[in-house]
Amino acid sequence: MNDSIFILEDDQKQANTLSTLLYDNYPNISVSICTNLKDASETILSPTDYSLFIIDISLSKTEVNQEGLDLAVKIREEARYKTTPVIFITGYPKFIYKAVNDAHCYSYIVKPYSGSDVLNQINDIFEREDAITVRTTDRVYVKLKPGDIYYIESIGRYMHFHTSGNGTIISRQHKLSELETILPDNFIRCHRSYIVNKEYVNSISTADKIITLKGIHDTVPYASDYQNLF
Repeated sequence: MNDSIFILEDDQKQANTLSTLLYDNYPNISVSICTNLKDASETILSPTDYSLFIIDISLSKTEVNQEGLDLAVKIREEARYKTTPVIFITGYPKFIYKAVNDAHCYSYIVKPYSGSDVLNQINDIFEREDAITVRTTDRVYVKLKPGDIYYIESIGRYMHFHTSGNGTIISRQHKLSELETILPDNFIRCHRSYIVNKEYVNSISTADKIITLKGIHDTVPYASDYQNLF
């Protein structure tokens, strides 16, 4: 892992502890630390492309504010950081609604936290480097691992991603023809309105023109034009 991670934490001691945790577990990363909003606002505009932002929401020892949350919203305005994961670490649960809906954060960790709380989230993020990012109808960006997708169903302009871990994710971001080029080779267009993950195909009924899947009770139709792809 050769990623760059940005930390905004007004408590220098906590920032250093977090940085040490990251370096101990990911020796090849680089870490940038800021302890105030002014420096952070300048740093995110630097040429460095950050792979992850870890942000404390309230940057004051005397009063509660949401400067870190405001910075995250500003980060989202940068095209290159539209879908970059943001982890909030804060002592204030009350900001979670804004964190999810305005800053589209990946995770929200409430202090006090353990090192494993942070590492579990980061490990999950970097395991998803092969993931595709979709913008849901709720305007939340979600990363989907191809291996978690059973099949994709097109209903009008909406793509329904039926997954093993996130239920059904609905998005208007892509067309099926675009997803065919984005997804790995084990995803097959089996119907004008469906793409199926071959890893989950259990059986194909030529009589009924349906595909049964492993791990899910849904069936997927297929058209004669596509049956030679299996």
